[in-house]
Amino acid sequence: MRWVCAFWLLTKIITYPLWTAYRLFPTVPVDEILYTIPPVVHLILFIASVICILLFITTANKKVAIALFFFEIASCLLDQNRWQPEIYLFLFLLFCYITVDNEQKRLLCWQIIIVSSYFFSGWFKWDPSFITTVWQRDLLRKFLHIYIQNATIMRLGYGIPICEMLLGVSLCFKAFKRVGLLFIILLHIFNLLWLGPLGLDSNIAVWPLNIIMPLLAINLFWNKNIDWPAFRKPYGILIITLVFWFILPSSNRFGYWDDFLSSEYYGGHTSFCYIDVELSQVPKALHPYFVKKLSVIENPDSVLSVQNWSYGEMNVPVYPSMRMYKKIAAQWQKRYGDSDKIFIIQAPYKKENVLYIGQ
Repeated sequence: MRWVCAFWLLTKIITYPLWTAYRLFPTVPVDEILYTIPPVVHLILFIASVICILLFITTANKKVAIALFFFEIASCLLDQNRWQPEIYLFLFLLFCYITVDNEQKRLLCWQIIIVSSYFFSGWFKWDPSFITTVWQRDLLRKFLHIYIQNATIMRLGYGIPICEMLLGVSLCFKAFKRVGLLFIILLHIFNLLWLGPLGLDSNIAVWPLNIIMPLLAINLFWNKNIDWPAFRKPYGILIITLVFWFILPSSNRFGYWDDFLSSEYYGGHTSFCYIDVELSQVPKALHPYFVKKLSVIENPDSVLSVQNWSYGEMNVPVYPSMRMYKKIAAQWQKRYGDSDKIFIIQAPYKKENVLYIGQ
C-alpha cells in the first residue's frame, strides 16, 4: 500500500489545481449546499491529504490511512471532477486496507479490483466510438501516422478490447497468469509511449497509474493465486468489492453507473461538452481552449471545449456524465450570464445526438 500511496501522491501533485477551488473551471459538488464551502477548505483538505500520504508512506499507520480516506472522500464530495478512475482505484484499495485485517482476505479483494480493472477497461472499448476516436484518430493517425481508410485495419482495433479482457481473465488462472502479467507489462509500456512525450503527450495524470498498475499486478499475482474457496462463504468486504467492481460496472451499459467508476479508460464513447460564446466574453486564460467549427454543429465558428478547458487547467478530463455537464452549464450561466448556448454531444460526429442547454 505504501507504493500505491507514493504514486497517489505523484498523481495529486500533477493534478493539484483539481484539488483546489482557486481556478476558473467550476467546482461541482454532489449537493447544492456544498457550493457555500469557501475555497480555503478545498486547499486545507488537499494539504491534509498530502501530509497523510507522506506519513503513511513512512509509517504505514492505519490511523493515518483512515484519516487519509476521510480527507479524500470529503474533498471528492466538494467536486465530482475529482472522481477520476485512478483516484477511485486508489481510494478503494485504501478502503480494503483499512477494513480488512486478514492479509489473505485483503489480498483477494485487491486481486478482484485488478482483474475488474483490466476486464472492464477492455469491455468498454468494445464500441464503434472507440474505433472512430481512440483507434483511428489517436492511435493510427496521431501516433502511428497511418491515414489509410481500410475496413480491415479498422476491425483490427477490436483486438485491443479483446486483449484487455483476456488479460483480466488470465489473472484468474494459475496456468495463464504469468503470461498475462508479461503482456500487462507490455500494455502499460505501450500506453506510456503513446500517451507520453514520445507520443501524444496527453493526460499526464494517468502516467503514474500506468507505472503502478503492472507493479501491483505482479505483486498480487506472480506468486499468489486467487482463493476461489473463499467465494463459498463470502465476507462483507468481499461482497462490497464484488458489487462495486463487477455488478455496478456491468450496469454501466444501461446507464446505472458512471464511466469513470467502471474502469472506463479511453473507451471512446465519452460525451463532449462545448459552450457557444464569443472570445471577447470570456477571460483570456480560456482562449486556448476554443476549437474551430464542428461538423455536427451548424452555427458557431468556434466554441469553448469544456474537455480542453479541464485538461488545460486541471490536467484531467472532465467527469463525463450528463448531470455534470448540466451543473457546469448552470455555473457558467450564473457566472457569465444566461444568454450563451451550451451543447453536449452524446456521441461523436452524430447530429442527432446533440443536446442543447440554455437560450
